[in-house]
Amino acid sequence: MSNRLLSSSTPIRLILLLSALALSALTASPAWSQGHAGDWPGHNFLGGDYRHFPATSFAPHDECRNACMADPKCRAATLVPAFVQGLTPVCWLKDSDFNIVADSSMNSWLKPAYSTAVSNENRLGGDYHSIEFTNPQHGVTECRTYCEQDPRCTAFTLVDAGLQAAGAMCWLKETTPAASMAPGCHSGLVYERQSFTGGSSTASEVFLPNVNLPGMDYADFDVASNDYRDCYAVCAQDPGCRAYTYVRPGLQGAFGHCWLKTGVSAQVADSNTASGIIR
Repeated sequence: MSNRLLSSSTPIRLILLLSALALSALTASPAWSQGHAGDWPGHNFLGGDYRHFPATSFAPHDECRNACMADPKCRAATLVPAFVQGLTPVCWLKDSDFNIVADSSMNSWLKPAYSTAVSNENRLGGDYHSIEFTNPQHGVTECRTYCEQDPRCTAFTLVDAGLQAAGAMCWLKETTPAASMAPGCHSGLVYERQSFTGGSSTASEVFLPNVNLPGMDYADFDVASNDYRDCYAVCAQDPGCRAYTYVRPGLQGAFGHCWLKTGVSAQVADSNTASGIIR
């Protein structure tokens, strides 16, 4: 949600391990106290945004959460309350690194794959260690904890008791295999160990070739050099600029054309444009 992505050095893994204790001490807003997997009431996930929109339904929390669930690109979301960034709440969808910041006015949500596990899903391959749980009370939470505590582990799969052994089997993985349906399996990922960005990425920008970000424009100008990097440079120097789209010469005039944007809209494939999201 900020104009720049903060450092990803915040130990998200450690925060996830302590989340149960931390959340129990918070006063959650009623709409986010229903026990949904991945709920982070009273927290802002700062950075990593690729799209935002006004949440106009009577249940903005559900609208924001459902938008993230419906988009394979989305990993997490933050809902900003009404009258902070507009008359309605604003939902920010995230697909890359973010920092977790305590903020009683905000509500955030992490997809189940990164907070607990996805049921009936296997990630076949990449295994380097397995643990059989002889205690029948041990399951997804314990398997995730083993994975998060091992820097080598990027993903895990828990197999229900009786399928591979008498107890549940926890498989730790050093890669992130593709997900597939598998009854009795439960798979999860460690958020900060995933690679998210589809385009090229630097510390200050996510560059999206052949992508248009329509709308949310606040300024535009010709680029006499016909170099998209001049469009990026102007956006990067303006604290109000969140993204830009550069249009190649000959479409909106003799020169290239730059559109500066206050937000990040849905991406549209367009071979005549190049866009960037400022971190």
